Amino acid sequence: MSRSPTTATIEQRVRHHLEYYMHLHSSPPELNQRLVDELGLDSMDLLELCMDIEDEFRMEISDAEAEQITTVQQIIDFVKAKVSE
Repeated sequence: MSRSPTTATIEQRVRHHLEYYMHLHSSPPELNQRLVDELGLDSMDLLELCMDIEDEFRMEISDAEAEQITTVQQIIDFVKAKVSE
């Protein structure tokens, strides 16, 4: 029986994936930062980030769900909700 990851683990793993796609940012992403407007992710980055998150946490993110995720905190909250299902 596998345990669900903790909130801290989810946040750490999401940030790790997110930092790979950040452009022109030397500081770690803040929870309230917007993925496109503030962190500079483009549509391809967002698609690849979603695929990475799906692989990492063994879940599916629908197109409709992905469109609703606009901040770092929303990614973390989404993953927490999905892994607890």
